[in-house]
Amino acid sequence: FTAIANGNIANNKAVKLDTDGKVSEIASPLGRLAGTGTSANPVNPQPTNNGAVTIDSGFNNWTATAFNTATGKGIAIWNDDGDQKCRGFKVNTSTRAITTSGSVVTLHTGGNDGSHNTVCHITGNKFFVCYRDGGNDVLKARIVTYDSSDGTCTISSETNTSKNGMIWGKSAVYDPDTGLVALAYRDNGDSGHGYVMMATVTGSTPSFHTAVEFHG
Repeated sequence: FTAIANGNIANNKAVKLDTDGKVSEIASPLGRLAGTGTSANPVNPQPTNNGAVTIDSGFNNWTATAFNTATGKGIAIWNDDGDQKCRGFKVNTSTRAITTSGSVVTLHTGGNDGSHNTVCHITGNKFFVCYRDGGNDVLKARIVTYDSSDGTCTISSETNTSKNGMIWGKSAVYDPDTGLVALAYRDNGDSGHGYVMMATVTGSTPSFHTAVEFHG
């Protein structure tokens, strides 16, 4: 189609058609790191490399991250040779550069094999984290709050879910309309069947509902 540009728009920029028949550039939201794009994929900009940031030194695996797209503040969680840890970070809204915040906080000590940790942003500076305590075969969760003044992570009491055993492949997402967290996972103790479990977050305490199988 033919349209008139609103001002000068560089090549390989994502645009939208306005109601006045003109096109304008779509600004990259914080949730998508801005880049220059490519001729093969012009409307899906590639992330700009702002350099790696060390969250923690040592042997770390099963890393998961989430951040608030409105503030650029987030947390990373990982398994450090059996201990579950987390730390805050910030994303600069202009340069997309990442800096660490506060100090490393231990979520769980010993007996934890990580097993696909998951984290999702809830509201404000609160995050839902879930991990498996491999020493006791228990699925556990906490609410982590990012302190806006110094970036320190404060953690709620550890909550056991109703589901024990070999839980793998966890993934969590928050629904702001209902205030619920949906936690999906693979139960290796049940022939690898897929389950989803809803969690209600009251203050800094997650409470879990009965798990429902969605894939056998």
